Order: sequence, then structure tokens, then C-alpha cells
Amino acid sequence: MPKYSFRDKNTGNEFDAFVSIAEIERFLEDNPHLEKLISAPCFLGANMNGGIGNNKLYDPKGKSDA
Repeated sequence: MPKYSFRDKNTGNEFDAFVSIAEIERFLEDNPHLEKLISAPCFLGANMNGGIGNNKLYDPKGKSDA
């Protein structure tokens, strides 16, 4: 589920929330005091491809399999 950043127009408070792509428009309609901030996509998942934990060429000690 993607994470979105929001700002409360009344207080200026910024926060993140996990909202499904299918429900984001409804969420904003139900919360007119919130505005969605522009940010890079971030998805919650245990084994996302491309993550450092799944990158077989990455070695935190500076070595690699390449």
C-alpha cells in the first residue's frame, strides 16, 4: 500500500498515511482540510524487488559479487 504525505491546511501539520491508490481520491474528498504533498513513491512490502536487502550485488562492507 503506498504511503502519501499530507499537510493539514488549518494547522500546517505534515504527516504520512498509508492509503490505497483506489481510495486516495475519496480520502481527500472526506478530508477537505488536507492537501497531498508531492513526494517520491514509497510502498510498504516485505520483499520489494530492487530494495537493498534483495540486491545480491550490494555488500555493506564494500565487496560485491560482480
